[in-house]
Amino acid sequence: MVSWTARLFRSAVCTMAAAWLLSAHPAPALDRQESLDWLDLPRLRAELLARVNVERRAAGAPPLQADVRLDCAAQEHAETLASYGIYTHTAPGGPNLGARARSSGYAWAALAENLMERETTAEAVMNAWLHSPPHRRNLLDPRYTEMGVGIALVREQQGYRVVWVQDFGSR
Repeated sequence: MVSWTARLFRSAVCTMAAAWLLSAHPAPALDRQESLDWLDLPRLRAELLARVNVERRAAGAPPLQADVRLDCAAQEHAETLASYGIYTHTAPGGPNLGARARSSGYAWAALAENLMERETTAEAVMNAWLHSPPHRRNLLDPRYTEMGVGIALVREQQGYRVVWVQDFGSR
């Protein structure tokens, strides 16, 4: 069994590696000033959490807390999807959401996941998720108490591909 300090260290390393990976890629050419936001993964995660909690409060659901283990699981999946050019909750031959959460040290009782690609701002991603009934249901489900976010950016022949992964959980 992995100790709590080893799990915390792994999560911190995962978060730092994700920030480094995102900062190593040039920002996409956007019409707005948000292009520099790609260099600040912690700020994007905090902004998504705040936006989710505004919607949850309005729906009468309790607020979510950020969880670095779910961040790590979500980041790993976002990078997998971006690097292989796929869009699925379980990559072929790869672990499912439950296995990804467990390998990041998250002992879960309930899990859900939202995916999005192409959107380039937290506002646009939230708008898309809120207008999709299954994604909205995950966002507002009162069973979930914690959230993690992963964002990957990869250069493609036609520009950039942005992948967002939002993992919800409760222990």
